[in-house]
Amino acid sequence: MPKLIAPTGHRDSSVNWRFGAYYFVSFAAVALHGIYGTLYLRRRGLSNVELGVLSTIPAWLGTVTPLLWGLLSDALRSRKPAMFAMHLATAFIYPLFWFWNGQSFLQLCLLMVAFTVFFAPAIPLADAWTMEHLGRHGGDYGRLRSWGSVGFVLPVLASTFVLRKAQVSDASALLPVFIGFSAFRLLSSGWALTLPDSAPTESRPKMEWRHLVGYLRPFALVFFFPAFVGRFVFGPYYTFFSIYLDEIGVSDSLKGI
Repeated sequence: MPKLIAPTGHRDSSVNWRFGAYYFVSFAAVALHGIYGTLYLRRRGLSNVELGVLSTIPAWLGTVTPLLWGLLSDALRSRKPAMFAMHLATAFIYPLFWFWNGQSFLQLCLLMVAFTVFFAPAIPLADAWTMEHLGRHGGDYGRLRSWGSVGFVLPVLASTFVLRKAQVSDASALLPVFIGFSAFRLLSSGWALTLPDSAPTESRPKMEWRHLVGYLRPFALVFFFPAFVGRFVFGPYYTFFSIYLDEIGVSDSLKGI
């Protein structure tokens, strides 16, 4: 993995380690939601069509909300308030899915909108924050980002011991998923406050709306087309694979594995 070394300044290993830890706790929550979120909603009575409709909400909002939060953090000249707010908000919004009464699908869609507004931009802004820091102080982005993969895997391994091993389970069996998600999100919101802003406030360039036109250039369209295809292909996988495993009798403790 190529290293980003700043022409001036020195590498701060202790600060870089804190960015790696931030990826760790952030992706721990992503894993729990990604593997068990739709499975919980299926057990609460949603049909395949309703789950498909619901999954389009983060797909569409995920193309817009990172830009808006990026503009906000640029206007504030700091990534820290936005990252703190996003992680803290999702820690309190996500448990509302647990208390959804199963009657109003529209209510569930609105809840997904509120959750996605704060959830979808977190990783893109974390990447931007990390790259800005490494651009000034140097370091290996791949090494830091790999801690996100470790953070994704460990809660999955822990689910082997926490979740039920029975082949048939109900929605209430997934309560540890909601507790774990909120706990990791609260931890990451607090951890964000320990990270340094990547540049002095007067030196960070301010993004303007006219810069968004750059996304319409031919190179940008070609560059992002594979990302679109990847999202298109993996959408059904993330939505329905854990449900398929449930239907063929794989226990909750083994779905993550």
